[in-house]
Amino acid sequence: MRIAEAALRSGLSVDTIRYYEKSGIVPEIRRGSDRQRRFSEENIEWLTLLFWLHETGMPMKTMYRFASLYRVGDHFLASRELSAATNSTVLPSGSWMKMPRQPIQSKTCTL
Repeated sequence: MRIAEAALRSGLSVDTIRYYEKSGIVPEIRRGSDRQRRFSEENIEWLTLLFWLHETGMPMKTMYRFASLYRVGDHFLASRELSAATNSTVLPSGSWMKMPRQPIQSKTCTL
């Protein structure tokens, strides 16, 4: 899928997606032979996660740290929880940050 559809599905603007890609916070986004981005389901899941982290008021620096810790696996679960807990905004109820590192199954995020 292309960037306009990725923006619709993730809730982020096209400019924000480009910014997140340049910052390295999302896994690499493939490009077709025409050099246009081709978003995978994994890319959409990451972008959706970033949308919700941003909605909590989490600063970009903390989002980057959270995403980096998530990528390396479950043995850094405590660090991810601490990263989120130090955020000044109350996070949505539920224990979504305690989830094992697995792909998000649903196409919409319900918190």
